[in-house]
Amino acid sequence: MSEIPQPRSYSAIVGEMVDALLARLGLPALKVGSPALSIIEAAAQSDFRSSQDIFGLLNSMSLDRATGQALKR
Repeated sequence: MSEIPQPRSYSAIVGEMVDALLARLGLPALKVGSPALSIIEAAAQSDFRSSQDIFGLLNSMSLDRATGQALKR
């Protein structure tokens, strides 16, 4: 059975990506302003915007929000 999607904040996405990178490479930390951190932040921003779009689409498809003349009959 599939899980109900949960929205994540930008910071949560960045944190998960940094944790995954550090665990995979065995590094203790990333320095502020490092190129790797900049790439992760850009990828997290893209993921966050995509998530916003998907949740907006799901929200707009709800029958509770439907309007129009055909519904007034």
